Amino acid sequence: KLPTSSGAGKRQIPILVYHRVGYTTDNFTVTPERFTTDLQTLQRRGYSTISLEQLQIFLDDRNIELPDKPILITFDDGYIDNFENAYPILKQYGMVATFFVITDKLWTGDRLNPERIVEMAKGGMSFGSHTVSHRRLGELTPGEIQDELAISKAVLESVLGKTVNAVAYPQGSYNDSVIAVAQNL
Repeated sequence: KLPTSSGAGKRQIPILVYHRVGYTTDNFTVTPERFTTDLQTLQRRGYSTISLEQLQIFLDDRNIELPDKPILITFDDGYIDNFENAYPILKQYGMVATFFVITDKLWTGDRLNPERIVEMAKGGMSFGSHTVSHRRLGELTPGEIQDELAISKAVLESVLGKTVNAVAYPQGSYNDSVIAVAQNL
């Protein structure tokens, strides 16, 4: 959760992290029915999803107002089921999410492709880097970190036609060098 100080005082912005929405039997997949239930529960409890852009604007200026109960929904890895299953459910409930994409996977059959990313962005979804190859950044050399982040950023910016300033570190792996390169980019 990110602490906030907008409006009536300090509050938290929960961040929900998903990977897949479908019927794959693994620990990273929720069914469409479960995802629907999750969104219904959030709505019933008064949460409003915010985009990555809204969060960035708020972090830059804490006087910007957000909904009373903001929440950020994210997806890692850029699986095709994010478009086929999660995106329609998000639209049905008037919600948005942020998708962190592995750019080397953009042209493989089980992942998002540039056309779907553009369509989702037009539908209010946000996108960020999940690097080029999903390697553990904290274990790489400074040059490798630079390549993973800079190339992924450039590819996504080319696809979206706008600046991409967010990264989700693969497997949560980072160190001071990773942070320095990410901030520089």
